[in-house]
Amino acid sequence: MPEFLMMSSSVFAQTEIIQDYYSNGNVKSTIAYVDGFRNGNCNYYTKDGSRFSIMGYSSGLLISFYDNGFTKSKVL
Repeated sequence: MPEFLMMSSSVFAQTEIIQDYYSNGNVKSTIAYVDGFRNGNCNYYTKDGSRFSIMGYSSGLLISFYDNGFTKSKVL
């Protein structure tokens, strides 16, 4: 008689956005996490609040973008 092993896993990913702040109260960074790993958009800001870097994580790739939204580089 064949034996079967059933395993259960959650199909619901836990997503959160973590924000870090400068001492003046302005946002320093916003980083998206899924199940504890960076996955999604990462935005970094100067002390005066201007965004200076846009990056994203997708399937283990770090992707950086130009200000116009076009891909600058992909790093594994």
